[in-house]
Amino acid sequence: MPLEYRPRILALAAHSPLLPAQVAKALETSHLLASAMLSEMVSAGLLKISKLKIGSSPLYYLPNNREQLLRYTEHLNEKDQRVLDMLQKKGVVLDTELEPLARVSLRKALGDFTEALEVPSNGSKLLVWKYVHLPEDQAKELLSALTPQPAKPKLSTNIKPKVTPKQRTTTARKPRQPRQPAGQSTLAAVPDPFADKLKAFFQANNISIVREHIKPENKEWHFVVDLPSAVSTFTCYAVFLTGKRVTEGSISAAVLAASRRGLPPLLLFENPPTKKAASFLEKNKIAHKQIQ
Repeated sequence: MPLEYRPRILALAAHSPLLPAQVAKALETSHLLASAMLSEMVSAGLLKISKLKIGSSPLYYLPNNREQLLRYTEHLNEKDQRVLDMLQKKGVVLDTELEPLARVSLRKALGDFTEALEVPSNGSKLLVWKYVHLPEDQAKELLSALTPQPAKPKLSTNIKPKVTPKQRTTTARKPRQPRQPAGQSTLAAVPDPFADKLKAFFQANNISIVREHIKPENKEWHFVVDLPSAVSTFTCYAVFLTGKRVTEGSISAAVLAASRRGLPPLLLFENPPTKKAASFLEKNKIAHKQIQ
């Protein structure tokens, strides 16, 4: 079964938010594969990703366990910590009464602990920030005191964070060696330095090729692969980016190709991505590996 890792990860997340390194250790697998598993579960709606980061990694937590993130507020910078302390004490605050730096913190860094509300007031709408763990009855009382016209707040529609579309999950197929369409080749038959590096990488990591789509003359290197783990086999759509510059555009095209097949992407490249492309990979938690 391709998704046998899910119960194991859900059991771990029930106790505490998770880092990819913790999952890799618990499941006796690689950090790369653990990240891909967590990304798949986020896409399926089983886990959520925190804005707060431990080092360079976010935390993965169960949707109903958001309050557990309070254990990690020590990792906020001093400015953001002060703003959070203020919001916890007040419960709700008007955006117009905040200093510019506090507004930035609430929009960029404290999304795990806040809820943005738009409250009608004298024919217009006021943006209000609410501490997410504030009891509902207390929140209504505080909102009434803030606004001249008490009204049931509605969730803002213009400041919601972008939600990554859910990926369709597929049942893993048994590895087979299909006949290659005209104009395509197999990795073993390509006399190319790139092919040698890929073969060595796949062999070193016990990665099995299920299907290949290789056109060396067009620098197209696409694979459906099975990655082994202590729990089960994990199927990904691997794309080897051969260009001298790995850009955001080439990454987006590869992710789109994986999405069309209902598989999580695994991006491989020889040359390092540009700064903008690296930021895109980190922001979207795309599994990737530079092959030396």
